[in-house]
Amino acid sequence: MPALNTPKDNRADSALNDDTPGRTLADNSTFRISILASNLSAGTTRMLSRTFGLTLASWRTLCVLQFEGPSSASNICLKGAIDKAHMSRSLPLLEKRGLVRRKPGMTKKRYLLEITPSGTELFNTINPVARAREAELLSELTETERDVFDHCLWKLFRKSMDIG
Repeated sequence: MPALNTPKDNRADSALNDDTPGRTLADNSTFRISILASNLSAGTTRMLSRTFGLTLASWRTLCVLQFEGPSSASNICLKGAIDKAHMSRSLPLLEKRGLVRRKPGMTKKRYLLEITPSGTELFNTINPVARAREAELLSELTETERDVFDHCLWKLFRKSMDIG
């Protein structure tokens, strides 16, 4: 993928006007965020697959269960931004490997998923690797920039939940 140009002065003003002369696709903030997310997901997926035999959906499932405790599959999909089809494919594999298990829920048809001790052990092995990847990415920013970036990400996350 070609490198994106550094933002120009007053870029935020022109971002609201799609017919600004000289505007390119790389000027679109949501495009850049999407490409950044795709690049990070692709790198994480390769690392998880090669090193740990996991998919990104499986890793996100372990993360949600580790931090949230027992949850329904639909809640894991929501919290982990996992497509239901990916969840339905990864869940049997996680169960077969003994990383998660089903436990009875409130009704006969419903169940909760919980991480097993083996799942927690694998999470504890992968998490430092994931955190190191995050630290490498964020090392490009100063401490002040990281604070501002984190604040802005939370604002954008909350707004994205409102607008869909």
